[in-house]
Amino acid sequence: MQPHSLFTNYRVENARRGEINMSFRVNDLLLITKKAQQATDVQIYLKRKDNRPYISWKLDSENRNGSSCDMIDELEIEIINSDRMAYIREPAMLAMPHTYILLPNVAVLKPVAERLKSLSKYLTLSANMNGGL
Repeated sequence: MQPHSLFTNYRVENARRGEINMSFRVNDLLLITKKAQQATDVQIYLKRKDNRPYISWKLDSENRNGSSCDMIDELEIEIINSDRMAYIREPAMLAMPHTYILLPNVAVLKPVAERLKSLSKYLTLSANMNGGL
């Protein structure tokens, strides 16, 4: 997946061809990304504190009054060096997908699904190669 499909602006600075291999707890990432869904701006930085690497998430959002609210969250990570990375294999893929489907925010889909649930038990979404959903 190309970075521009997820980010509007990004920059990776390192000596490893723009790649940083890391491991982290998935549950911690899920908690932070749930908070980030409500943010108007998200900035992600790789930092060190007490000689331990972590990813700092700076979340800008607006409260009910319309005033700006900043929050910083940290995700502890472990940097994986290239020697160890040689033993880690990517999962086998049958073929590269022709398209990626990125669904709208759940907060947008949920009210629509609530109105339609009286018609059927299932909600089916379909998309085409021209960007139609």
